[in-house]
Amino acid sequence: MQVLTPAQVSIAIVGLADNETLNYKLTTDDFIIYTITKLPFNLGLLYTVGPSTEFVGGGAQPPQPPILLTPILYADLVALIGASNLVAGAKYLMTDFRVLENIPNTADQHSGIVEPLIITALSNQRISTEVQSPTYPQDFLNYEIVDTTTQGGDMGRIYYRKDNVINISTYYDWRNIVFRRWETALASGIFTVLTDNGFAFQDFYTFNNSTIATNCKNSSIGVLTPAINGGLNNNIFGTNFTDNIIDSDSYNNTISDNFNENYIGINFAVNSIGNGFFGNYINNSFNGNTIGNNFVANKIGNDFANSTIGNNFTYNIVDAGFDSNILVNNCFQNIIESNFSNNTIGNNFTDNKISGGFLNNQINDNFTTNSVENNFSGFNLLIATWVYMPNFSKQILKNQGGTFTITFLSAGNVPLYDLPTN
Repeated sequence: MQVLTPAQVSIAIVGLADNETLNYKLTTDDFIIYTITKLPFNLGLLYTVGPSTEFVGGGAQPPQPPILLTPILYADLVALIGASNLVAGAKYLMTDFRVLENIPNTADQHSGIVEPLIITALSNQRISTEVQSPTYPQDFLNYEIVDTTTQGGDMGRIYYRKDNVINISTYYDWRNIVFRRWETALASGIFTVLTDNGFAFQDFYTFNNSTIATNCKNSSIGVLTPAINGGLNNNIFGTNFTDNIIDSDSYNNTISDNFNENYIGINFAVNSIGNGFFGNYINNSFNGNTIGNNFVANKIGNDFANSTIGNNFTYNIVDAGFDSNILVNNCFQNIIESNFSNNTIGNNFTDNKISGGFLNNQINDNFTTNSVENNFSGFNLLIATWVYMPNFSKQILKNQGGTFTITFLSAGNVPLYDLPTN
């Protein structure tokens, strides 16, 4: 049994002669045989899914009943709808469908490969929004005959696509839509910039730059407001994108490999994320961030924004209003309350409890095991050596008059002595 790529299936269907039969499998280990026979005298095509070569309960599964398809071009289908001449219940094979896309952030268009679609007439002038693809028979598709967005489709638009085998879905045609990224610098080979900066560019498919989402599974991306990119999310993900739920209005993200087991709320946008983003629970409005490698097992509140985070940001609990911060590497096991903003923090920010209103501070490396009270703001602690004393838990309290006091605590959190600091 011949194994055909999706592109080969599309070409073979269109090229069938009268009485010719096409038998094919989609992969070498596919158990299902697909059969399409072109009937003579323009009577149409017979499309059969099965029989299965997999033995279940002692025998191979029988084929499904054949479907009679009427081949038709897009323009002719539109004409039948306009003239109220569809045959209710009939199935039409649109043989020339392909995506045409206005690539976000460019003036360019991208034309996908031809992918015939099976379309069911509900009445003499209305078609079902649920269509099938002989090229990807495992897919569930929603389609509109006229593109109602600014995406650029001239043969209608697929506005939802789910592969039911690997359980990947988006509210656009992720198999055919591409998104563009530009190099960070001349000949860097790193394509993460969202808009034209004059350097080379590359176009990417959403999932691991693959029309079959290689090494990606069990993930869904919510619908995007049409006013943004015409409803095209403009997200790209690397390999091993698995077990994620991303809610609505996610857009313009560039994400590397190993993005796993995350729940992400509304408005996940304009982030650049390194390798190893997994096990995070993220609320709404995580946007405008540059994240390094290993962002792991964090619980993040609303409005985590406009921040640069280095490598190894792990096991932190962050409340709402984390904005415009720079943290270098190794931020572990901190509890950060609301309104943590405009801070610059060095390496090894660990095991701290930061109360609300931590603003406009400069912190050196090795800020560890501190309890910082409310409204600690405007301090330059780069040379405050007592703050970084190892082997002590410390309580830091802002005083009236713009000073603060450090209280060193014993192993049982009993105050040992206070150190007023100018």
